[in-house]
Amino acid sequence: MRKKALSATTAALAGLAAVTMAAPAPASAAEVTIRVERAYAETVREWMDQFTCPTNMVLTGRSHYGDENKQTTYYCSFIFVNDEQARVYVGDWTPGQKESRSSYSAPTDQALVGRGHTGDENGRTKYQYATVSFEG
Repeated sequence: MRKKALSATTAALAGLAAVTMAAPAPASAAEVTIRVERAYAETVREWMDQFTCPTNMVLTGRSHYGDENKQTTYYCSFIFVNDEQARVYVGDWTPGQKESRSSYSAPTDQALVGRGHTGDENGRTKYQYATVSFEG
């Protein structure tokens, strides 16, 4: 059976909370439903801890208030396609980029699973991405 990869855009559209949506499909194709189910949250030290979601979860949220001495909370979710839990294959970390100019989107057909930051607002931030697949 062929694996199908979910694009990061499709996963992002599913939202942070549990959502069901039908993807547009030709009349002959079966309807696809995607459900994102938040299942984990962890608070870490922003200035020195890198974070990766637990197995088979993707990063679906982050909250941080204050400077680099404050903590950051990450939110991770399972993704279900047609009620089958998708598999998450963790990839590489990106090179660090200056946080104050940080703007990052996962590569095409990838999802975020991790983030790490060191230093203050001029410090370096890196991201970890993954492939999400279902049906095998």
